[in-house]
Amino acid sequence: MMELEQAIMRPGVREALRKLAVEAIRGIFTGQVPEVPEDLIGLDERCGAFVTIKENGMLRGCIGFLRSDKSIPRAVMESARLSATEDPRFPPLTAREVDNIEVEITLLGEPFELDVSDGIRGKIRIGTHGLIVERGPYRGLLLPQVATEFGFDEEQFLEATCEKAGLPPGAWKKPGTRVYAFEGLVF
Repeated sequence: MMELEQAIMRPGVREALRKLAVEAIRGIFTGQVPEVPEDLIGLDERCGAFVTIKENGMLRGCIGFLRSDKSIPRAVMESARLSATEDPRFPPLTAREVDNIEVEITLLGEPFELDVSDGIRGKIRIGTHGLIVERGPYRGLLLPQVATEFGFDEEQFLEATCEKAGLPPGAWKKPGTRVYAFEGLVF
C-alpha cells in the first residue's frame, strides 16, 4: 500500500484520475473512450478500485473491483463506467446528469482476514479500513468512508457490512463467517 500511496501523492495524479473517471462516464454517451493522460502513464500498479458517483451530494452509483489485473487508470475507467450504468440500486446515469456529478475514487489494498472470535475492539481503523463479510454464498463490502459518513463505530460498521451482504445482525460473530479488512485510499 505504501508504494501505491507514494504514486498517488505525485502532484496532479489524484485530480487526473478523477477527471479520467468523468471522461470515461462521458464517453458512454459520446462513444469515445478517453486516452490515459501522460501524467498517469506509468501508474501500472494493480489494485482494487471503486468509483462512487454522487449527484447533488446524494449517492448515484458505486461499483468497483476488490482486485484488478488492470493498471490503476484502466481500473478507474472501468469502475466509473460500471458505476454509471450497472449499479442495480439506481437507473443508469443520463447524458444530462454528467455535468452535475462528483466522483470519488477508492483504491484498495490487499484484504486481510480479521480474527473476530475474541471481539473486534482495536482491530478496525474507522476511516482507514473497509470491510468484507462472507458467509456461505453471501458477501458484503463497505468502503472505509461509509463508516465515517454514517458515524459508525467498529461494531456498527460490521453490522452494516452484514446487512449489505444480506445477513442478519450479529452474523459476523457466528462460526463460519469470515471477516476481512482492507486499507483504502479515498480521494
